[in-house]
Amino acid sequence: MHPPIRPEDGQSIPGGTHFLIRIQYQQNNSWQGTIQWLDNRKIIPFRSTLEMILLMEEALVLHAGKDQQQSQFRHWNRETEIG
Repeated sequence: MHPPIRPEDGQSIPGGTHFLIRIQYQQNNSWQGTIQWLDNRKIIPFRSTLEMILLMEEALVLHAGKDQQQSQFRHWNRETEIG
């Protein structure tokens, strides 16, 4: 295993949001466990793989300092109507 990458005095690592994910259970074809946001020292349980991914996305948005969450997922209002 490689040693963790550490920023030098006040420098940030590109894409520098780090998580520790603990998978504790697997039920209903999904994972349950905890996700720890290492940069902010916060930990929260998640109930599904999708919820874990959404928590990670929210942390990335907060880390970037954006006021409003701008999801990279598709939205129904962006799709074209069928003829």
